[in-house]
Amino acid sequence: MFFYRQFWKKLAQAAKLLLLILCSLLSKYSYTQEYIPMAVNNARWIITEHELYDPFNQIVNMYEYLSDGDTLVNNLVYTKIYKRLLDPTIIQPPFVPIGDYTLHGFIRDDSENEKVYAILLHETNQECPINEEYLLYDFDVSVGDTIYTCQMLFGDFIVSVLWENIFSYGIFTNVYWDERFSVDIWEGIGMDSGLFEDADVFVKENPSYLVAQLYKYCREIPCGLIVGTRDNNRASFNNSLIRQVESELILRIQSGSKVNRFLLFNYAGQIVEDVELIPYKDQTYRIKTPGAGFYIGVLQNNQTILEKQKIVVIENR
Repeated sequence: MFFYRQFWKKLAQAAKLLLLILCSLLSKYSYTQEYIPMAVNNARWIITEHELYDPFNQIVNMYEYLSDGDTLVNNLVYTKIYKRLLDPTIIQPPFVPIGDYTLHGFIRDDSENEKVYAILLHETNQECPINEEYLLYDFDVSVGDTIYTCQMLFGDFIVSVLWENIFSYGIFTNVYWDERFSVDIWEGIGMDSGLFEDADVFVKENPSYLVAQLYKYCREIPCGLIVGTRDNNRASFNNSLIRQVESELILRIQSGSKVNRFLLFNYAGQIVEDVELIPYKDQTYRIKTPGAGFYIGVLQNNQTILEKQKIVVIENR
């Protein structure tokens, strides 16, 4: 059994290496890529788990991470990451959810320094902390550099090869490879084991050991990976529904939404606008902007927060 597992693992590694080399050759004609952010809204990571000694890697568990909305933690803007179980018997999209979303943690980009930070609310791997910020990924590296991450249990990640402008998971990105452990990291996406999951290590579940793997990823709307979507009874903050016109924000609420209040906070946490809305009705509101800057918009139903979103107000024209 061990021989077969090693054979298939080596074969998969060789195939992956050849594919990355081919993509790298094809991408030499593309433009130079700047930092690719990870903390974007509406991204989905589909993670699978299979038994360590199964030569066919049959999926036994499947779950989804969803990035949805921003929040403030210690005066820093984080993107919220939700987790939901999926039916492991459905191995091709659209996948079928099991149960509801739960808030799993937060991530934020430090774009200037090309780093990603995270706060986990639940135990996800064996070494990374809970309820405190830690460095999730560092992309300010070159070949030969070390990426210090708690996701590597057998030593830090050393960049053996760097492929630039690789088209993978629907985006052009940079791929970092540690040949010692055959571990990949995709800029803006995560590891080949997932978003928060340990790299090339095992999740213990008696009597078998399970290996985590990034199965699918997308950051487009609609994504097409999931049968169900989040609660439709929400107002959206996308560009078609809230926009700045001269010195006003135009907020349009779709019928069917149960939102009855809109709050606008500045980055000091002060309420600068408080607007009562009429639920379950198509309506448009004009809100005078308090000036250029960063704000947090909040949609509520009574005292229940339905969604938070960062809003950038540009200079009044």
